[in-house]
Amino acid sequence: VEKNETTHDTRESSITELLASPGLIRVLLAAIFVGVTMGTTFTFYQPWALSLGYTEISAYLVGFAVCAMFVRIVLGGVADRFGRLNVAIGSLFLYVFAPLCLITVESIGLFYTGAILGIAHGLFFPALNAVALERTSDAGRGKGMAMYHGAFNIGFASGSYLLGYVAMSKGYPSIFYIASFTCLLGLVI
Repeated sequence: VEKNETTHDTRESSITELLASPGLIRVLLAAIFVGVTMGTTFTFYQPWALSLGYTEISAYLVGFAVCAMFVRIVLGGVADRFGRLNVAIGSLFLYVFAPLCLITVESIGLFYTGAILGIAHGLFFPALNAVALERTSDAGRGKGMAMYHGAFNIGFASGSYLLGYVAMSKGYPSIFYIASFTCLLGLVI
């Protein structure tokens, strides 16, 4: 009986070596752009809804959480069946739409607006995380996952912080358009 030998690289990879992995920088840039979208929607849906006269705004997060959990529990294997990159790309179309729904939240409702983001994020985030890990060596997977989460969080913080200034001068709808556009950039990359 012959032993099945793997050709996986098991030596420790530096971050510089990981960044040289084919396609990883594109994945990280996409995570940053989508992080901007998530940071913008999560941070500014509250003051936007309050400015529209809503007094109960928790429905947005309830819709998000219910749908994100549902997608991960019930549809958790969809990325393995249809391809991780395919699912990440497909869910980005819905992700681009999510901030635009906030502009028309009065006709859609907070719950459904949050639900759209929850479905998009529940599919996108783990699928693109898996794509990032596919682009790293076995020994570099921990660093690759940290880089992916770090990239998303850089985008989240940037959207929350920088677009606050835009919201003060141009209004909330303008930042939701920007958030949609940055997500579209993540799709194009």
